[in-house]
This record gives sequence, C-alpha cells and structure tokens, in this order.
Amino acid sequence: MNDYKIILRFLSYLKPYWGKETVLFFLMISGSVAGLASPYILKLILDNALPARDFDYLVNILLVLFTINIARIVITFVSDYLYELVSNYIIRDMRMDLFSHLIRLPKSFFDKNKEGDILHRINNEINTIQSIVTGSVFILDEATSGLDSDSEKMVFDKLVGIYQDKAMIFISHRLSTVKNVDEITCMHDGKIVERGSFEELIAQKRFYWKLFQNQIE
Repeated sequence: MNDYKIILRFLSYLKPYWGKETVLFFLMISGSVAGLASPYILKLILDNALPARDFDYLVNILLVLFTINIARIVITFVSDYLYELVSNYIIRDMRMDLFSHLIRLPKSFFDKNKEGDILHRINNEINTIQSIVTGSVFILDEATSGLDSDSEKMVFDKLVGIYQDKAMIFISHRLSTVKNVDEITCMHDGKIVERGSFEELIAQKRFYWKLFQNQIE
C-alpha cells in the first residue's frame, strides 16, 4: 500500500468525527488569538493605565486580562478533551476493522501463523498508532551518534526512565543504540527489509545479523 492510499485510509477514520474536529480547529484558533491578546493588554497597562494613573481604566483592563486567561484555560481543557476523545474513537474503529478483517481470513492463514505472533504484531501496530495519534510518541534521530558506548548507555537509560509512559522511536545507524528496544525495523534503500526483536533478528541471521557482525568486527 503506497503512502497516498495510507493517507486516504487514515482520513476515512477521521470523516465520522468531522464535527468534533471542526470544533477542535476553532478552539485551537481561539486559543492562539487569546494568547496573542494578553501581551497587547499588558502593553496597554504599561503604556496607558499606569502612566496616566487611571485606576478605573486599570481595573477594567485587568478584568479583561483575567477573563482572557480564564477563557484560555477553558479552551485548553476542552481542546485536550476533544483531542483525546476523537483519538480514542479512531483507535477503537481501527481495532474493530482489524478484528472484522481477521475473522474473514481463511483458516489456512491461521495454520501458517501462530496466534501469539498475530496478537503480538497487532498489539504492537495498534499501540504505535495510538501513541502517534494521541501525541505520546517521542522520536530520537541519531541522538547518541557522537557519544561513546558508556555515555550512550547512560543517556539511553535516563531517557527510558523519563519517557517510560511514551512510545519512543530511535533512528540510528549504531546498532547498540537499538539493541534493547521492543521492536527493530531495518530499512535498506528506503524499504523495510526486516522487523523483530533483537533476539529474533540475530537468530534469523539475515540483514540485521550481517550489519551487527560488521559493527562488532
């Protein structure tokens, strides 16, 4: 499936919730406008109200500023709620479609594939999508390429501890960086050639194994 079809497929999951997404869009715009208004009001206080010692004007300006800040808090709360709601609906729909697809597969598919492997793959894919959709994904691109092995391990352990509640994506040519991750995806010439845990890829003795042996040597 090419990128265009993937995008269209994903948009099809957004379509049932266009009303909530429209409200979310306008809330985001409103929040941005309110954020821009606060500095302007502070400017009025400093340039006009304080020099003129106009107490009534100052009180009115402060009330407006207070109202804007309250509005920003409400907008942020509602926006976060809608975002999480729509995200969870989309993930639910994906799970249902995936389940419907699985029960329509022929028995031969399940004869060739172990049930545990199927469930493991499904859970990994759904959890990755959920992390991206809900914004709880953290991406590191060659983050430790300039460090020695000991420093790299220390940084890796710290990051895992700090972001343990997030999905983490490591992009690296140094294979020791990704040795302890849940799943490794190997790419060659822009294509995925191998996927699995470190132990699985080493046992298969294919693309990843060759790369790993070269780096050891």
